[in-house]
Amino acid sequence: MEKASGVKYVSENNYWKHGRKKDPITNYENWLVQEQIIQAEEVTHIRSQLKKQIQEEVEKVFEWPDDPVVLEDELADVYKAFDFKELLPPKDAAVKTIRFIDAIREGIATSHAKTS
Repeated sequence: MEKASGVKYVSENNYWKHGRKKDPITNYENWLVQEQIIQAEEVTHIRSQLKKQIQEEVEKVFEWPDDPVVLEDELADVYKAFDFKELLPPKDAAVKTIRFIDAIREGIATSHAKTS
């Protein structure tokens, strides 16, 4: 399992033993019952109604027709259109050999000179 998923931090056994005790929804339901604000049967009924409603909505989603995928539309949503202009040095320009880092520095300086 991935570390980033969060599953790695809490083992499954540990969650089912201890994690359920800390569930805020269950704790709130228990508090409502203890304070006699709501009956346990009502909690069960509300939970079953919510599960039913969620299942109905999920089924509706699966009934939706598939949207056709148009590659050009998908790419246009991700990438901005641009006109590529190749910039070549003049043919009579002197070529010099420099370190890669110096080439980057010169490129940045040239870019800043063009924009200011």
